Amino acid sequence: MNDEPEPPLPIRILAIIFVLPFRLAWELLAAAGRALRWAGQHLIVIPLTLAWRYLVVVPLRWTWRYLIIVPLAWAVKYLIAAPLVFLFAVLVVLPVSWLIRVSTPMWRALGRGVVAFLLALYSWVLLPLTLGVAWLFAQGYRWVLRPLTLGVAWLFAQGYRWVLRPLTLGVAWLFVQGYRWVLRPLWLGLGWVVTGTGWLLVQVYRWVLRPAWQGAGRVAMLLYAWILRPAGHAIAWIVATAVGGIGWVLIQIYRWALRPAWQGAGRVAMLLYAWILRPAGMALAWAWRHTVVPTARGVAAVARWVRDDVVRPTAGATRAVLVAAGLRRAPRPVAEHRAAALDE
Repeated sequence: MNDEPEPPLPIRILAIIFVLPFRLAWELLAAAGRALRWAGQHLIVIPLTLAWRYLVVVPLRWTWRYLIIVPLAWAVKYLIAAPLVFLFAVLVVLPVSWLIRVSTPMWRALGRGVVAFLLALYSWVLLPLTLGVAWLFAQGYRWVLRPLTLGVAWLFAQGYRWVLRPLTLGVAWLFVQGYRWVLRPLWLGLGWVVTGTGWLLVQVYRWVLRPAWQGAGRVAMLLYAWILRPAGHAIAWIVATAVGGIGWVLIQIYRWALRPAWQGAGRVAMLLYAWILRPAGMALAWAWRHTVVPTARGVAAVARWVRDDVVRPTAGATRAVLVAAGLRRAPRPVAEHRAAALDE
């Protein structure tokens, strides 16, 4: 049972006058659109698709497969590949196998001779040559590299003893004497200058800056007590009086002008909402609820019916017929699709 209150009679009359023509026009346009879509789908698109497939694509596919591909494959297999294989076997494979069978003892004797030659070359040439080179390296290290290394080490030791050590001691003595007779007196002189300057600054602060600062502080206190403080009181009194007057004027303006105007505007807005905006909104809501919403629900129900009871069964039956006729492959499960993708 619907508990919503019925809209008043003027609202229903306005809804019928303004909404019903638009609803009728929308229904006519929707019916015309559905008819045009059905006619275009069943009279143009589907016949053209079937004609293109069965009058052009299927004959061309059969012609390409059975009049070109199959004869060409047979010709390549039996007229080109088979003679080439036979010629290769007769002219290449048989002579090569006969040559290998005949020359095997010769190659075996030649291999044994090469092995004997390599062993003799290693025993009488490479091994003595390697031993001679090793003896030369040992004698060179014993009579050349070792004495040369010892001589270089003795030169470095004598250079450190008679050159580097005296030079290092001389440089250290120069640094010590420079610090003793140059840097230390210079540092003491700078300390005396800094100490004297600090004492002079202390005396200047004690006898000049401090008395001047105290005198300036007393002058500032007298100036504040006898001039700045009375002037500040006077300015504060003037500002307080002016602000009080301006505040009183603003309060009177709000009391006798702004507040009555705001209250009057609020009452006008309440009357406008109660007698115009609220009835118009209710009328629009009633019209929307009883015209647009049922229409949208009906269109959605028809679309769902067409999708579930017409389009999907037709597509499934067409797919099954095409698969049975061999014009389309049967769909594979999702697991097989994933396995094929991973193999690729």
